[in-house]
Amino acid sequence: MLRAGLFAVMFCVVPAVSHAVIVAPGASGIVVPQVNGGTQPDLLGGIANADADIPFAIEVGGVEYATGTVRNRIVRSFNLGTLIVRPTIRNLSVNPGATVFIESLTFEGFNGFTTDIFTNTDGLGTFAIDTADRSADGENVTLNFSGFDLSDSTLPLAILTNATDFGPGGEVVLAGTVTPTGSQAQAFTTRITGFDQPINPVPLPASALLLLGGLAALTVARKRR
Repeated sequence: MLRAGLFAVMFCVVPAVSHAVIVAPGASGIVVPQVNGGTQPDLLGGIANADADIPFAIEVGGVEYATGTVRNRIVRSFNLGTLIVRPTIRNLSVNPGATVFIESLTFEGFNGFTTDIFTNTDGLGTFAIDTADRSADGENVTLNFSGFDLSDSTLPLAILTNATDFGPGGEVVLAGTVTPTGSQAQAFTTRITGFDQPINPVPLPASALLLLGGLAALTVARKRR
């Protein structure tokens, strides 16, 4: 009886694994969960790229209303060996003469890859993803926010993919509204370049494959001697 009771207690305290939300091409309005490393171990990993903050400025009509950075971070999952795009919008500063809301963050470059999306509550920040969309061709993933007034950073955002390689050339687009004091709200879009993005592995040319085959055969022949 004691053993059975102990087993029941141990069983109850084991946390259930929470899965991220798969956002397929053409999907829209998909509610994104908030998870941590304990409930979603696949998000644990090591940083794979240079991990830099890329600056942006929000301007409307030639007037700068806000500045900040988007972290260009790629993580390789310890469990899966695949890549996680892990941006954070932070280092924010807003012109006191306006109210600024970021409503969405769109990443390009996901065509051909799966995208599981979540907000990671292990990190610093306040704002989380509400919903996610993906373009019909699968190229663009849009993370949508509600009430993101730039008063604090976002929590680390995460797009778990089945990609194993990354390269330069990625771009992101911020969209939202600026409301100058005493004026009406005006929409803005801000494009930011310089991000790493998932890519397909570059296949070796036939000549390189022949060379590798020859080296392997030579190695085997030497071992036999």
